[in-house]
Amino acid sequence: MEWACTSCPTINKGTDLNCVTCGNPREKKKKKEAYRLPENLEAAEVTDAATRAVFDAGPNWSCESCGSDQRKPNGSCGNCGAGNPTESGSQAPVPEHHESVRHDPFPASFEPEFKPPSKAASIVLVGGIAAGLIGCAALLFFLLWPRDVVARVESIAWSHTATLRQRLVNSAEGWQRSAPSDAYDATCERRKSGTENCHPRDCNGKMEYETCYDQCPRSGTENCNEHECNCHVDRSSCKEDGAGGADCDEVCDECYDQCPRTGTDDCNPHDCNGKMVYETCYDQCDVFENWCQYRYDTWPVATTKTTSGTTHETFWPELTATGNDQRLERSETYEVRFSDEVDRWTYKPDGLQAFARFDPGTSWNATVTVGGVISPVAPVQTTVQAR
Repeated sequence: MEWACTSCPTINKGTDLNCVTCGNPREKKKKKEAYRLPENLEAAEVTDAATRAVFDAGPNWSCESCGSDQRKPNGSCGNCGAGNPTESGSQAPVPEHHESVRHDPFPASFEPEFKPPSKAASIVLVGGIAAGLIGCAALLFFLLWPRDVVARVESIAWSHTATLRQRLVNSAEGWQRSAPSDAYDATCERRKSGTENCHPRDCNGKMEYETCYDQCPRSGTENCNEHECNCHVDRSSCKEDGAGGADCDEVCDECYDQCPRTGTDDCNPHDCNGKMVYETCYDQCDVFENWCQYRYDTWPVATTKTTSGTTHETFWPELTATGNDQRLERSETYEVRFSDEVDRWTYKPDGLQAFARFDPGTSWNATVTVGGVISPVAPVQTTVQAR
């Protein structure tokens, strides 16, 4: 390395403890006389063992009396004769002051490395998903969880519907596969419904070839004899040893010689291994199916009547089916409306027997979900006191 004398403009080598021009000793405490890297690192490379041994001995020490820089092995100051304080333990080594080399923390080729989520982050993610599922299940459970209420029958209602259908006979014709499953009085004959491929055979033959190549000697040159070249000292890797030297890394490029190419390459493409290839052709053969004339029934609605009421006195509309050409269909609905001081609910019994249990004005023990579904359990028992 090198240092600049503050008494004269001389630039001294790291092996010099005193200025070679004015004799001024290097003082470690003066930042201006700190060691620094020279411009030409290759020219400053230490090649002799004696100089290397000076640096390998260890960092220099600073004389307490005159402040001059002294070699590690020196037991006393060569400038004023004072003893080495590091040997007596009276003074801790003074840290070396030197110029620092600033490195760009993000060089031009820097690309952030993708790192997968840590184990802790994965656990948090899985925990969040589980918490969401548990929350949804809890909400559903809350909406379906029943509560007990005492509800009063506010009103009842029923309706009976009778639908009379009249048979209608239809005539049609078509392919048997398209006829209704309940068709009757069918008369069929074989008819041509189209054609299909038959009698496969080879046709439209033509020659097909592979592509083959000759083998020709390679021309030109190729990389060979890998070796290092353009070697230089990496200034950013240099680490000061405190004795006027620095350890630096040497970096080199990867270079090659150029040698004649060996071996052969494919050349002169040509057709070879020809063979006859055919397509598959077919004749067209007639396809026959049953073409049928048939009849089928439909049952359009002739009449619909409905009766309804708000008491237990139910009855059906006066509508009947006559003979095999008519059909009578019936449907029934029942509804009970409950209420308390706050809410109202509608309950639909499954049939007349269940509907008959509910009298207007009676109170029932029931369960109700948050979603508003009521399920009557039993009527409220009332007691009468006798005198």
